[in-house]
Amino acid sequence: SADPLQDIALSVDSCRYVAGKDVTIRLATVLRHAINELSVDFSLNLNGQIVPLYSKQLCEQNNPQFQFCGKKKGEYIYYSGPVSLNMEDIPEVNSS
Repeated sequence: SADPLQDIALSVDSCRYVAGKDVTIRLATVLRHAINELSVDFSLNLNGQIVPLYSKQLCEQNNPQFQFCGKKKGEYIYYSGPVSLNMEDIPEVNSS
């Protein structure tokens, strides 16, 4: 979160990602700020290297794509369901 005080609970159903398959997630939070614009960026720190995994604009000022876009401060958000990452395989870490 861009807000270091915003608590977000996120769980993913599997640690293994198979390209082309949806990932089931659960996300919950009570908003400290209204959601007018929102983007998400995920990256992986792999042996000291930052590997960008996923980046997407979720909410735009005049183009809400999801039910949580436009929610106000203090509202509770909960989402449980599939998410399509549309990306290649995530690199595996060798333990050697």
